[in-house]
Amino acid sequence: MGRLRLRLPEGARSGHRTRLDTVAIRRKPGEPECEAVELHDHLIAKVGARVEHVFRVLKRQFGYTKVRYRGLARNASQLQGLCALINLYLARHRLIPQGA
Repeated sequence: MGRLRLRLPEGARSGHRTRLDTVAIRRKPGEPECEAVELHDHLIAKVGARVEHVFRVLKRQFGYTKVRYRGLARNASQLQGLCALINLYLARHRLIPQGA
């Protein structure tokens, strides 16, 4: 079985994003399943799961539920530092050998 390709809506160009690029497609109950729609929904869910996991680590592991400082620069610098820590946290199994 070859790869499935989604057809772009009329007038859409390949470089432009449409609403269908970022939203799962809903089906009515009893409606037959289309392989292209299932593939699209699977890809959207896969991206969403990866992004949501990062925000879960940000909120649960590092407690970033509310901003702490006044001012955009301070909050931006704190968020950049937390993002660096998140990258280390998510890569910890690859950085530390199993026998150590």
